[in-house]
Amino acid sequence: AKNYLQVHPLFLHSNATSHKWVFGAIAELLDNAVDEVILNMFEP
Repeated sequence: AKNYLQVHPLFLHSNATSHKWVFGAIAELLDNAVDEVILNMFEP
């Protein structure tokens, strides 16, 4: 089964306006993705 990221457009807009630097937003998304992978590794 394939997993697809589903994000509401309003969330993207509010998240984009909270970052002053575009690379800060990308870094946060990457960090969140890594956290999710690590959490899934330790779930039974």
